[in-house]
Amino acid sequence: MDDQFVSPGEKLAMEEEYAPSSNTYVEGGVVYAAAAGLRVVKDGAIGIVPVKEIRGMERGMLVLGRATDAMKSVIFVEIDKVSTGKKEYLPLKDGKIILRQQRQFSRGPSRFSDRRERAPEHEERPCRAGDIVMAKVIAEENETYVLSLNGPEAGVVHSTCSSCGGPLQIGDRPDTLYCSACRKSEHKKLSSYYDKPEEIKNYFNNVR
Repeated sequence: MDDQFVSPGEKLAMEEEYAPSSNTYVEGGVVYAAAAGLRVVKDGAIGIVPVKEIRGMERGMLVLGRATDAMKSVIFVEIDKVSTGKKEYLPLKDGKIILRQQRQFSRGPSRFSDRRERAPEHEERPCRAGDIVMAKVIAEENETYVLSLNGPEAGVVHSTCSSCGGPLQIGDRPDTLYCSACRKSEHKKLSSYYDKPEEIKNYFNNVR
């Protein structure tokens, strides 16, 4: 039972058999591995000795994730883990973008104005459900990370057409995407890494 290598998400034991210890989590009474490493049982508890240093997401760092749901004033984001050569940052909770805290979305020459009031209902959102976004962690609440799309790197990095599902390409106007299949245009807050998967990969590989 000791010193067996396990992967993240692998079932370790029932909670009634062993108490969860370091780098594990519990769902439905089952203890799972939260990191890759060696399974260790000691004093009735089961834990993982990770092969990398494990950390939670930190304030100020950029994270990558998928927008999963858009409500009136909040967009929820399922955050991906960040794995570097020596560290692994785990998304211990989901993220949320609070729209009233974002700079107002604008079709003008600048990407965003400095106004902070709530945008009218008819204005387009900086992203929609299904978009892949890069966002900055600006605060941590009990259940979620609060994320921001302000700054050139933050924003949508991949999106598909809401009409036909085809890939969206960067248009000739600020923060505008268009679909070459159905010619639909969509206006979003774009990251400087939009449609640059290799550059995104290199960025996160160099996170310290």
